[in-house]
Amino acid sequence: MSEEKIKLKNGSEEIDSLVAATLSSIYALLMENSGVLHYLFKKCKDDNYNIPPEAVEILKDKALLEESGSVHSSIRNIVLSAFEVDGQNIKITSPLA
Repeated sequence: MSEEKIKLKNGSEEIDSLVAATLSSIYALLMENSGVLHYLFKKCKDDNYNIPPEAVEILKDKALLEESGSVHSSIRNIVLSAFEVDGQNIKITSPLA
């Protein structure tokens, strides 16, 4: 069974099931611990950004960070396509182009 790729706002193409699973984790964090999403967004924008250790564990538990603490390129594409950040406010939108 082949996975269908879908085009994201940032121009990348990602597997549809990965997009759905990633958004599910993001929405769960939005309800549980939305502050952690700011760290994820900053890490996606700048791979050298250091996420606080307590947030690293939360993001790893949601499969949004790899064990090494880096963000997989597909997750980065989804986050950067879905997040609209204005100061401390994060709005999650459809990442689809």
